Amino acid sequence: MKMIQPLFLDVFKKSVYNLKPKFQDGLRPVLVILMNRGATPNGITISALILSVFFGASLFFSHFSKLMLLLFPFFLFFRMALNALDGMLAVQTHQTSPVGAFLNEVCDIGSDLGIYFPFLFCSSIHPILLSSLLLLTVVSEFVGIAALVTLGKRRFEGPFGKSDRAVFFGLIAIALVIKPASSIYFDGLLILGIILSLLTIYHRSRSALVVAKE
Repeated sequence: MKMIQPLFLDVFKKSVYNLKPKFQDGLRPVLVILMNRGATPNGITISALILSVFFGASLFFSHFSKLMLLLFPFFLFFRMALNALDGMLAVQTHQTSPVGAFLNEVCDIGSDLGIYFPFLFCSSIHPILLSSLLLLTVVSEFVGIAALVTLGKRRFEGPFGKSDRAVFFGLIAIALVIKPASSIYFDGLLILGIILSLLTIYHRSRSALVVAKE
C-alpha cells in the first residue's frame, strides 16, 4: 500500500515545464535578434514583470472586458516566451550571475501575482478560493527555491508549475468570456487548482528530501 500511494501521485507529477526544450528551440530565431540588438537577460526579466503588472492592471480597469480576457492567453504565452528568453540569453552571452538568478525568481513570483491578483475583483471568482490558490502558488515556488538554496538544485516538478498555471488561468479567462456568471463552475476550477498546487508542493518537497538523503 505504501508503494501504491507514491506511484499513484507520480501520475500527477508531469508538468508543461517538460516541454521547455522544444519551446526554447522555437524561440532561437528571436534569441538571435535579441543578441544582435544588445538585449540583456536582466532587462528581459524586469520587462516581463512590468508588462505583467501593466496587463493585470489593464484587465482590472477594463472591468474584465471580453477583449482583454481573449487577449489574456496570448499575453501569458508572450510572458512565458520572455521567461524562457532571459535564461537562454544569459547562457548564450555568458551573463549568468547570482543577481540574475535572484531577479529571475523574484520577478517570476511578482509577475504571477501581478497578472493573476486582479481576478480577485472579478464577480465570478470566489476571492477566498483564489487567495488560497495564489498563496499556495507562492509556497510551491518557495519550496522549489529552498531546494536550490539547501541542496543546490531547483525543483520544478508539477503538476502545477509556472507554465501549468499560465495554461490554467488562460482557460479561466476564456471560460469567463463564455460563462461569465457561472460562479459555481469557477469555484470548481479554483478548487482543482488548489488540489494541484498541494500536489506540486508535495512532489517538490518529496524530491528535495530524496536528494537530501542521498
